[in-house]
Amino acid sequence: MKYEFKIKVNGFEYYGEGTACYCDSTRDGYFLIKRIVGYYFSENSFYAVCYDTNNKLHYIAPFIHGKGDDIVFINAVVTVDSLKTLRYIQAPDPITVDDYYENYNLWKRITLCLKLQ
Repeated sequence: MKYEFKIKVNGFEYYGEGTACYCDSTRDGYFLIKRIVGYYFSENSFYAVCYDTNNKLHYIAPFIHGKGDDIVFINAVVTVDSLKTLRYIQAPDPITVDDYYENYNLWKRITLCLKLQ
């Protein structure tokens, strides 16, 4: 069986194969996700590891845009040392982030899921 790993935001918006992610918080440039291969997280950090359609590696993180609740994923600048302090789970290992971030509003709206292809 083949699986596609996706991130669901606010219960309906999916990030996965073919989804555009912004290069930075200005939302001027974007890349398309080819596949998400895993994710790093802690109580106050979350990064999904993905490749774009040009096979370039990206670490994407949730970002609240504007004054509303619009969550978008943007390309994040991370260091190897900062990742060492986070837990890593390789896709396709499903997990609901709510279990880890019950008291943090941003994470409560993110669910990681698998989709059968």
